[in-house]
Amino acid sequence: ELRLVLNVVPGNNVKGGGDLDWKTRPGRYAETGCTLEVDVRLARPLPVVAPPAPYTRAVFVVDHKDKLFKRLQACARETNARVLGLSGSEKHVLTTLATYKLDEAQLADHTLDLLTGFHFIDGEVRMLAVEGLAAGAMQQVEAIAREAVKDPSAPKKRHVLINRELDYPNRLYATLGTDLWPIKTAKPLRVILSEAATLAG
Repeated sequence: ELRLVLNVVPGNNVKGGGDLDWKTRPGRYAETGCTLEVDVRLARPLPVVAPPAPYTRAVFVVDHKDKLFKRLQACARETNARVLGLSGSEKHVLTTLATYKLDEAQLADHTLDLLTGFHFIDGEVRMLAVEGLAAGAMQQVEAIAREAVKDPSAPKKRHVLINRELDYPNRLYATLGTDLWPIKTAKPLRVILSEAATLAG
């Protein structure tokens, strides 16, 4: 439904009658601030065009000793080094990825097929959040996820969260850089959350 509200303004359709005194006409609609309202209703609703949402995300929660994180880390590093055109020794590539910051043009580029995210470590568990293009590098991450949940020898603490039906218009972690940003706590998270100082705010 569309509603239009227009102010009534003086006018005439008499040829050469531009000097007619409209104030003397019956009703004096213009003087009283009269408005004209028009309601328009469509027989069929207009289609809703959703903004493009090319990104998807995955979260892995594993035991601290689970080697799955190495596969994810290697996947992200190899992908990002290739996309950014990095070459040289392994040490040089890793250092560049760890310090590389995307510029404004790269942050706005929805075709840049990078994997971004973070790697949380507390000495007991690891949590890795990875995001990227659903039609691009995230397909490799999904393949790793499928293998991880089907592995009969996988540790019990291995949890994978991924849903292809959920897509996103923007990245959350692009400003963290081009390596999975490490976040390490001095104590296990369960200990930190149970401490009085944490509860006291």
